[in-house]
Amino acid sequence: MGQLETPLVLVLEPQRALAEAIGIALRGAGLQVVSCRHAAEAVPAVAFHRPSVVVIDVGADDGHGWDVLAAARDHGHLPAIVLDADDDAAVRRAAYAAGADDVLPTTVDPADLAARVVALARRARPDAPGGT
Repeated sequence: MGQLETPLVLVLEPQRALAEAIGIALRGAGLQVVSCRHAAEAVPAVAFHRPSVVVIDVGADDGHGWDVLAAARDHGHLPAIVLDADDDAAVRRAAYAAGADDVLPTTVDPADLAARVVALARRARPDAPGGT
């Protein structure tokens, strides 16, 4: 078996402090990170970077974070974690219906988020131990 590439995670989070905390946790978990502050830059970044997992604040840019989730789905089964500032049940249901693999409040501990991302990245790669 060849050496596995380090998974790349694309993060859409408009709040700079939260984006930095998430990035630190993801890099600490051994992942590469591309951070975007706006949906307009995240949508083409999905196609350009071909991340292993996307983490999307669906409230970004007044709701245009949903466009990033749609872009992730347009690229096959790209695992997606949605962050919701309001931790709203209707948003959770809509996110799952739109193809999200997990929905978490934006108040999630960044280390817990990183653990979930690592698990999704592992399951998404059939050549990785524990993959499908």
